[in-house]
Amino acid sequence: MTAPDIRVSYEEDPVTAWAQDVVSGEIVAGPYIRGAAARHLRDLKEGPKRGLKWDLAAARRAIDFFPKVLRLNGGQFEGKPFHLHPSQTFRIGSLFGWKRWDAKSGAWLRRFRRFYDEEGKGNGKSPMLGGIGLYMLVADGEPRAEIYAAAAKKDQARILFDDAVAMRDQSPGLKRRVSAQGENPVWQLTYRGRTGDKRFFKPISAEKSPSGPRPHCALTDEVHEHPNRDVIDMLERGFKFRKQPLLCMATNS
Repeated sequence: MTAPDIRVSYEEDPVTAWAQDVVSGEIVAGPYIRGAAARHLRDLKEGPKRGLKWDLAAARRAIDFFPKVLRLNGGQFEGKPFHLHPSQTFRIGSLFGWKRWDAKSGAWLRRFRRFYDEEGKGNGKSPMLGGIGLYMLVADGEPRAEIYAAAAKKDQARILFDDAVAMRDQSPGLKRRVSAQGENPVWQLTYRGRTGDKRFFKPISAEKSPSGPRPHCALTDEVHEHPNRDVIDMLERGFKFRKQPLLCMATNS
């Protein structure tokens, strides 16, 4: 376990190193980001008493998925590996690296089930959310996982989903493993797990949605444009069928 008063390098632990730089003032950040960084450092020391564990290997696995598997699309980024910004590394690492002990299942499960991301337009939040969706589709080990890009309107939901489709198309590894249903537009990405179970990723909206979705991951972009919480509430009701579901909500600052 890394104690917060011991300085670590980005090579050792990029999540903790970034948090230390934020708390020390070497990286300028707003109050909520400073609070999240301070909590990370505090919980490295105090978390085990509360049934929390920092799983650096799990954090690295999710972080490494982006540059190793995903390729960006559009303009100067076309086909380039998705190297996360250090602040994105902190977010992805925190989501997948922090675990809590679940006595019911007798296992370490993800601590965080809700993720809110607010940042300026053009900072890559939609591709990052699409990358999270692809990771939870193919690398999270959830049987029959259902991944949804959600919005109040279908066209809005497609923006994030289309980023995920483009990353799948750019990635040789994902293109072999993930099939695309539909053409202009693709309406679903499908992956068969090692046990043969089918997992899918698709856009969904409050306008027209299937009955009884059981999301493993729900990704909602531009939440400031949602007229209400209907689509989010619908997806959250299905979380009860999953051991460690994740809701990601993003908006422009």
